[in-house]
Amino acid sequence: MAYSIKNSLFVRNLSPDVSEKHLREIFGECDEIESVTFKPYNTLSNQFFAQIDFATSKGVIEGNKLSGTAILGVNCVCGVIDPLASPGTGHEDGELSLTMDAAAIQAEFARRTKEAEDDQKFRTVHIKNLGMDMNYQSIRTLCKNFGEVDRLKVDEDDDGQRFALVEFRERGPAHVCKMQQQYLVNGRILYFMESETMVDEAAFAE
Repeated sequence: MAYSIKNSLFVRNLSPDVSEKHLREIFGECDEIESVTFKPYNTLSNQFFAQIDFATSKGVIEGNKLSGTAILGVNCVCGVIDPLASPGTGHEDGELSLTMDAAAIQAEFARRTKEAEDDQKFRTVHIKNLGMDMNYQSIRTLCKNFGEVDRLKVDEDDDGQRFALVEFRERGPAHVCKMQQQYLVNGRILYFMESETMVDEAAFAE
């Protein structure tokens, strides 16, 4: 990497409307400014950066601290490395950093959402072969023998067969039910199995 020989500060990620006056107002307090030069990147885009030459090194040191300052609504990026001295620096570091941060946040959100979804499905048991005599309350009472129930839904499949989705608060009770698989209740065999869906997917999405 090539470093500036002069007392130069390079300011990137600038608004297309920024002017020398704007930069002098912001960086002028750092030290005496000898010159402000706008330079295009070595690309076909209209992106550009500014080179600010200070009278002493104090301006560079203090000016570098202003990296991230909003100029006309755009957070600038300051440094002592000439962007033209490093190949491929047509991408503005500020925008690239923000893009990477946004991507990292999205990836982390997706990971946590997937973990929460898997956990909720693991705690949910699908019960089939319900009789017409088993209502919401009787199913809840039955399942409470295994552990605390958070949510419960009774529905019918495409063939009109009644089933229930039971979401336990803890994984343990759900695991026990699935391992046992079959339970005889009032002379009727109920089948406990893995659930492919959640009790309330809309609430989870929110």
